[in-house]
Amino acid sequence: MKKTIIAAALFTACCLHAQAQTWSYGLHAGINSSGYTGGKAYTIYGNSDRIGYEVGGDIRYTLRSGLLFASGLSILQTGGQFAVMSDYVGATGHGETAFPEVNTRLLSAEIPLKVGWDFRLGRNVFLSPHIGAYARYALLSIKDNVRTANEEQTEKWNCLKNYNKGHRHIEAFKRFDAGLTAEVELRLFRHYLLTAGYRRGFVEQSAQYGLKSQIFTVALGYLF
Repeated sequence: MKKTIIAAALFTACCLHAQAQTWSYGLHAGINSSGYTGGKAYTIYGNSDRIGYEVGGDIRYTLRSGLLFASGLSILQTGGQFAVMSDYVGATGHGETAFPEVNTRLLSAEIPLKVGWDFRLGRNVFLSPHIGAYARYALLSIKDNVRTANEEQTEKWNCLKNYNKGHRHIEAFKRFDAGLTAEVELRLFRHYLLTAGYRRGFVEQSAQYGLKSQIFTVALGYLF
């Protein structure tokens, strides 16, 4: 009986040890360049990106074959800048600008679901491409500038609420976004990470203008 208990305890310890080797937890922090893509023809122009940041925690499960599944939670700042043509025709017979400058800046929470593969490049060097999807929810708008045509001064606005200036109008941006993500991760000494990635949203953040989000990221991380 004693031998059976000892054998069971050893078997359980081995299983727990093996499990500890396949589950990994980590932290990351980095910068991003975010903006909008698409937009209704002849309405949106002058798109440019904004620099932001992100921090978060990571969890992954790696099989012996090298196949891995990863998720986590990130808090990130994103935004973008663009200009909007008016729906009205000016005295010259051509469209005029309604908003020469529209800026957005959001603080959001994001959860990704990714699958990847570990390629060993050396004794302590791994290269891991990841693909997957993400869901993001805007927690709040960090008020930024908007400028209406024929106005010299900019105004602060909350892009999660409607903006009205005379007969000019901007509809509130959506809080929810979802899309695809692709990353390449370089891991050194099994713990230190350098990651570069791209995210492309599928949800129109502004149905009024047909704008979707895109983000380029570079991050440093650590796996425990």
